[in-house]
Amino acid sequence: ELEKLLAQAPVESVAAHIRDNLARLAARFDNATEEFALGGQLEEAGDLNGAKGAYEGVKRLYSGSELAKKADAQLQKVAERFKHVSQLLNQLELWVVQKKPEARDGLIAFLKEKPEALMADRARSMLRVTRL
Repeated sequence: ELEKLLAQAPVESVAAHIRDNLARLAARFDNATEEFALGGQLEEAGDLNGAKGAYEGVKRLYSGSELAKKADAQLQKVAERFKHVSQLLNQLELWVVQKKPEARDGLIAFLKEKPEALMADRARSMLRVTRL
């Protein structure tokens, strides 16, 4: 494409074209970097679905890059965390059904870990049942 452009336009025009392309690439990288940082913030806040969406956005915006590889690694960590939290919540639910005394303390500890919003709602609902 560069040879074709050089044959059709003066060097100044080619340089402007290259500058425009570089500016677009830099903006995409800035957007991907911001999206990656947002993923980390959401993950830390317990919003695993939001973090997943942010990391997937990075992969879309900057596919094939080192940042996309880091996002992919974070996606795997988020998936593992989600699986672990789901299993823990299922265990706590079983304890609630079985009326085990440790269910209430387990639910309180679970909520202190800032789980995903839907899981937190489910845990709060179970916690209300343990008060009955």
